[in-house]
Amino acid sequence: MRILWLFGFLFIFLLKRTNAIEKRSLSVHECKSIENTSMMMKLKRHLFCDYDTTVRPTTNHQVVTNVTVKLVPKLLEFDDWTSTMTLHSWMSLNWKDEHLNWNPSDFDGISTVHVNSDEIWVPDLSSNDLCCRGDMSLEQNGVPSTKCLVINTGSVICIPALSYVTKCITDFTFWPYDKHECRIRFGSWSHTGEEINFHLDKKGYEMEGYANNTEWNLKILNAEKIVKKFECCPNDTFPILVYTFSVEREPGLVHVTFVTPAIAIVLLTLTVLWLDSGSTERMAIASMNFICHLLCIFDLHWQLPHNGENVPHICKYPIYA
Repeated sequence: MRILWLFGFLFIFLLKRTNAIEKRSLSVHECKSIENTSMMMKLKRHLFCDYDTTVRPTTNHQVVTNVTVKLVPKLLEFDDWTSTMTLHSWMSLNWKDEHLNWNPSDFDGISTVHVNSDEIWVPDLSSNDLCCRGDMSLEQNGVPSTKCLVINTGSVICIPALSYVTKCITDFTFWPYDKHECRIRFGSWSHTGEEINFHLDKKGYEMEGYANNTEWNLKILNAEKIVKKFECCPNDTFPILVYTFSVEREPGLVHVTFVTPAIAIVLLTLTVLWLDSGSTERMAIASMNFICHLLCIFDLHWQLPHNGENVPHICKYPIYA
């Protein structure tokens, strides 16, 4: 009797399982072959009917997904007091999605389609640098939502707008003609180089359209790809894209407010030496010169950042003057 109950239970289970599979196959077939007056709608249903945004865009999991990257800076913000650089830029990403290809002749010659990045798989290209002020919540992870262009061959082009914040190596030795070096590193947090491999598009950046900052000049010194290995996974590689920037101060106003008075104080000091040691004028000019030195020192104290490794030469001037 128990054997009959067991066989009956298995028969009902298999019957329901078969019906579920048939219904799913039917729904997928209907989704793929749905009739619609809009050919674009028909194409999108054909592409995204059973598309999974969490699956890497390859039919063979052993095939590497190659992503080409180009950085296009647009605006720079640099805070010399906190040694942080904020770079507002476009990031061009290009890869091939084997799940998003079609024959244009089947869809009235449509060869391209615009989609939202949330609808497709996108590489988790993230900045590996810690953000400023110790706030880990500000860390730049992944690619924000944007519009992407999909070509019938499977090529995908996304150009999201991004803002990256990174710590810089500041050097105020030659202030106000100081230069600082900043680096931004990009990589994937969840995939190895055997799954996603990042490449630079030619030189890896483009400065066309960059809006000059009135206080700081930005130069990209180098863009390179490095491959790292870690003790945790000796058989895996981790490609990282490293951009090195030079941020140079535009002295302009600072030159007028500090360098010119410094030259005037030098002339004032020389005048004191030229005057007769017993004259009243020499004592008056020397007193005024001393007051000017104090004012310059106080002003420099409030104007100069206090986070540099070396003492600025301009701070040494009042001591030796």
